[in-house]
Amino acid sequence: MSENYLKEQDAGNYERLFEELEKAGISNVDLKKLLEVKSNESDIPIYYKQDSHWNRFGASYAYEAIMNKVDMEYTQYSAKKFVINKNYRSDLYKMLFPMGKEFDENIEYEEAFDFYYMSRFDSPDDIVIETANDNKENSVLMYRDSFGAQIYEFIANDFGEAV
Repeated sequence: MSENYLKEQDAGNYERLFEELEKAGISNVDLKKLLEVKSNESDIPIYYKQDSHWNRFGASYAYEAIMNKVDMEYTQYSAKKFVINKNYRSDLYKMLFPMGKEFDENIEYEEAFDFYYMSRFDSPDDIVIETANDNKENSVLMYRDSFGAQIYEFIANDFGEAV
C-alpha cells in the first residue's frame, strides 16, 4: 500500500503542473517562486497573518509579474504609497473564531482607483465582477479563485473593461 503514496522528495501536484505546462508550451508565471523571493526581500508582509491568502502587497507582485509576462503596460502598485489598517476579517480567523472580533492588517493604497462597477457589486467574492475605466483601453476576461479578491482591483484599474 505504501508504494501508492508520493515520497517526500517526489514532485507534488504544483511541480507536476508546471512541468506539464512547460512540455505543452503554455506560457505561465510561477507565482509561488516569485512570492517566496519577494517575501525574503521585503520587510512588508505579503500574506495576511491570520489568512491563507496574499494581501494587496503580495497581490501587487503577482499582478506585475503577470502583466510583464503578457508584455502589457501596467501600474506598479508595489511602488505606490499605502497605509496599513487593521480592518481585514481573515478567513482562518473566521473559521476558528466565528464570534471573534479581531481584524488582520490590511494594506490600503492612498491613491484612489479610477474604475467603476458596471453591474451590482456586493463583495470581491461575487461570482461575476464587471468593471470599466474610461481612462484605459483594452479588455480582459479573468477566471479567478479566492486569491482574485486582492488582485481584481489592479486589473479593473488598468483595463477599459474587465470581467
